[in-house]
Amino acid sequence: MERNNRKVATAAKQAALTALGKRLHTARINAGLTQQWVSERLGVTPQSVRNWESGRSEPAEETVGRLAGLYGILPAQLFGQAPEQPPDDGEQPPDQRVGVEPRLLQEARRTSGLSQAEASEQAGVSIVSLRRYEQGTVRPTRAMMMRL
Repeated sequence: MERNNRKVATAAKQAALTALGKRLHTARINAGLTQQWVSERLGVTPQSVRNWESGRSEPAEETVGRLAGLYGILPAQLFGQAPEQPPDDGEQPPDQRVGVEPRLLQEARRTSGLSQAEASEQAGVSIVSLRRYEQGTVRPTRAMMMRL
């Protein structure tokens, strides 16, 4: 009986880790960030980020808060607990998409003398996401605009 209880507990923990990993992956992709950029900002290896996203390991509690901040969401959202109401601080939530003229993004990047590859690396966003922002097919989040 005790052995079955341990198996159930282990399976439940693995299911929770897998679910957290999927939410971490989705949040990072939605924020337009690369695993490399996230690992550099957190001071961890890219392998750690991969392990968290695949459900092989769990980030420390304080790291979850930092991840949520990087992704522009609340930590509770990473655990599948969407807030009942968004915080009412009079500002837009950081994960809300903003309307920006794609041509202006392109001009700003070119004025700074950066290629798309350089700008994407500097902002920690994939080059594909940067191209989509500049083409106007995807609108960046407020947090992303601050990095660009």
